[in-house]
Amino acid sequence: MKLHRHSRILLLVQLTGAVFFASAQDTALHITLPIAHQMALQQNRLLKIARLRVEESRDSLDGISSKYYPNINATGGYLYAGKTDVVIPQGKFGNIASVPIPDRDFKLFEGDHNMILAGANVVQPITQLTKVSTGVKVAKTNVALAQTQVQKAEWQVRQGVEQLYCGILLAQHKQQQAAANIRLTEIQLYDVESALMAGETDSTNHYGLQAQLAADEEKQLQANYDIADYSASLAELLGLPVNTRFELAPLPDSLAVLQPVETYVSQANDKNPDVQAAALTVQKAGLGVASARKEYTPDLSFIAGFSYQSVFDFLPASNYQAGLLLTWKILDFGTRKSVVKQRQHQQAAATESKQYTSDHVSAAVQKAYRQALQAQALVTAAQKAVLYRKKQLEFKQGQLAAGSILKREIVQTRADLTKAETDLFAAQINYRLAYTSLLISAGMY
Repeated sequence: MKLHRHSRILLLVQLTGAVFFASAQDTALHITLPIAHQMALQQNRLLKIARLRVEESRDSLDGISSKYYPNINATGGYLYAGKTDVVIPQGKFGNIASVPIPDRDFKLFEGDHNMILAGANVVQPITQLTKVSTGVKVAKTNVALAQTQVQKAEWQVRQGVEQLYCGILLAQHKQQQAAANIRLTEIQLYDVESALMAGETDSTNHYGLQAQLAADEEKQLQANYDIADYSASLAELLGLPVNTRFELAPLPDSLAVLQPVETYVSQANDKNPDVQAAALTVQKAGLGVASARKEYTPDLSFIAGFSYQSVFDFLPASNYQAGLLLTWKILDFGTRKSVVKQRQHQQAAATESKQYTSDHVSAAVQKAYRQALQAQALVTAAQKAVLYRKKQLEFKQGQLAAGSILKREIVQTRADLTKAETDLFAAQINYRLAYTSLLISAGMY
């Protein structure tokens, strides 16, 4: 997900202010799920690493594209020589009829103490341009592959944020449920202790209620631990200090509506990052085969240059040259052929992998769809339970007003309603997460 520049700046200002306020006042950070998603997309370090790999691939593409253009090279050197004259000593080549050859010291040329050599050349590839073109296509494929990995990573981070966000809210509901159960058990325990003192009951009920109270306190404590753990993990995903405390906004009551399963399966064939990556890998493997076959083509380059020398006075001081340079590997005892076969096997493996990935993603979409349907059914059942618990509470409140029941029965009914509401919230969260998994599998997140 990408933001416009103005939106990014506004979000950054809001988040910076919120974090500063939370740190300065030692209060919880108020946050919504969409804001949490955006913070993770901007500040998560793993996403930053993935995006840097895209930039690395783009730099590699620029480097390969530069090979379309000529190379310009320059060389130069300076030497100081103590002895510069080149002399053939007398009689170096022997004697003919007692006459030394040469008959005296012969100076071939008189040099200079200062010797300068310099040159520059331009080499423009010709036949190699087809290889460069293939390399550019491979580099573009690598960029596209890196981008699919970024998209997949972004979705995984967003999904992780949603799971932790929902986990904290669910743990808070469990806290409330445990508190209601503790209140109910304490009332029941008070009644039993009173009956025990009056000799109207034995210690069995007392011990049982004490065990129930301990179990409820354990559940409340576990909910506290879950909130702390989920909050630390959420802070890490958002790029915040792990001791950040959150005050999370509630989730919207409306739930997404499921479309027919064929909608998600058809979308997955085009938009799922794994399917896209598999298709790009097949394309890259095909380019690898083409590149290996082009190694049979001789390298032909145009070359032009300029040279300067001050060593030999009988040679021109400066000179120009231009021509063609041909390099052709005629015999390599099967090296190129083996590379072609290797790349062909890679292409075949990539094709099989693409088909496997497509089948696997299709199966994953259908599984996620079934899980979403099951979660949806559980939501419907939980809604009925909440509805009946509410009606039960209304009825008993009327009985309490009429004086036909005790107040503790109202507390019991409220605890049952709290449990039903917690179960409903858990079912709704389960459906949200199942629907998110379905969207990710279908490439629609």
